[in-house]
Amino acid sequence: MIDDDPLAVERRRPDASARLKRALSYDEWAQSDLVRAVEEADDPATQWVDHEDAMAELDAIVAKARAVKTTPRR
Repeated sequence: MIDDDPLAVERRRPDASARLKRALSYDEWAQSDLVRAVEEADDPATQWVDHEDAMAELDAIVAKARAVKTTPRR
């Protein structure tokens, strides 16, 4: 009888379709985000910031956050 055959059991992953749709949606988002980034980089009006300037600004932000974090509350 076929009902007794363990190999005859249909194995399905009903969530596979949803996972695939999410993956495709992410890929579409990532690709469109990349296209926008390249267009912005190619735009002559884009203002560029030197790496050293950006890092100095970030270091100042981090230092300020650490100072606030280590200040005892009253």
